[in-house]
Amino acid sequence: MDLFRTLSRSAGLATEMAGRMGDDPAGAVAADPETQAAHYRSLVMRCAFCTHQADCAETLSSGRVVSAAPDYCRNRHLWPDGRRATTTG
Repeated sequence: MDLFRTLSRSAGLATEMAGRMGDDPAGAVAADPETQAAHYRSLVMRCAFCTHQADCAETLSSGRVVSAAPDYCRNRHLWPDGRRATTTG
């Protein structure tokens, strides 16, 4: 997979997982681009280097309720208690 497809897929997975955890990274970037753009980039880049993207895509597309990021998620540390309502990096 080439770089742009990897980043596009990663952005989609990371944004969807963040949304399931109660975060809105796109909204956060729109509200405060100076600080939140770097956080969003980090979110996507951690996902881009994950070796479990297929598992993640399956989890997110399954329709199951996701109350905590899977153990393999490289962004799991952002939601240590599962769902929450703020975005930080």
